[in-house]
Amino acid sequence: MAKRIYDNSGRKAEAENTRSQLIAAARKILSERGHRTPFSMDAVAKKAGVARATVYLQFESRGSLLEAVFDTIANEGGLGVLPEAFTEPDPVEALKKFTSVFVRFWIAQREVWPRLSRELADDEAGARLTARSERRRRGITVIVGRLAQKLTLDRADDLIDALHGMTSYEFIGQLIATERSEAEVEALMLELVEAVIRSLCFAKSKPLRNDEDSPVLANPRRKK
Repeated sequence: MAKRIYDNSGRKAEAENTRSQLIAAARKILSERGHRTPFSMDAVAKKAGVARATVYLQFESRGSLLEAVFDTIANEGGLGVLPEAFTEPDPVEALKKFTSVFVRFWIAQREVWPRLSRELADDEAGARLTARSERRRRGITVIVGRLAQKLTLDRADDLIDALHGMTSYEFIGQLIATERSEAEVEALMLELVEAVIRSLCFAKSKPLRNDEDSPVLANPRRKK
């Protein structure tokens, strides 16, 4: 007698659908103007129209739900293209691409991130939020290390600290809050990155690129 094969694909699909529904409900609460609804597992269950037990079946804790929200917005916000910055052969351009990715991410998530970050900081998942920030710092450190192979970095640690701060929501959020368009915010950020690199680096005898090609290394007072 042939063995009966149990197909649980339907249950998996249903579970994934429920998970997505709960994450969407959590995002709605986190994006509310005035933060009228306290963030809790009960509140998410009510917003999603499911039982409280259903939330705990999908997420073992409030922190794991908040992390799932972060992972979702990271995928939607374009952080998945970060590897492209690390494959860019020119480290200056790599730093600019890295910056652009985070500018676009913070702009796209400006409604949900401020409260999400506060909720994460107040939760046991706060340490993981810090770890994610340090991951961004490590990415910058890797690219600056490549830059150091082609330029004399007078203050490499200062450059890393500056770029880490500049790619945070706290910094970019100040520009988002102005009347600048999204394109203007990104353009300004790239100008600032170039200015910081120029300020903290000295070109070696063999520069990264020709002055004519590099807005970063070009001498602004160079005679035409």
